[in-house]
Amino acid sequence: MYFKILVLIAVFSMASTIIAGNADYQNHLAQFLAPAVGNHSKWLLCHRASTHGWNVSIFHSRCDGKNHTVTIIKVGNYTFGGYTDIAWGKYKILY
Repeated sequence: MYFKILVLIAVFSMASTIIAGNADYQNHLAQFLAPAVGNHSKWLLCHRASTHGWNVSIFHSRCDGKNHTVTIIKVGNYTFGGYTDIAWGKYKILY
């Protein structure tokens, strides 16, 4: 199964190739993120798996320590993702 992963950081010129041609997706994303990051946020590309590689160590070398990130994933015809204000990194999870 082929899918794309893109991680952006808030630092809305959208660098996403996944949603670049879809104004509806861009508008929904901007409305969703506005309460968290404001209406005039600038987004910078942190990692694009199709460009930078799928290796998790490459992802972490590029994105660790960066907070306010949006992850956009496309699998077939489905596009989804998420937002977090917590910085990427290696965390110990206690259960």
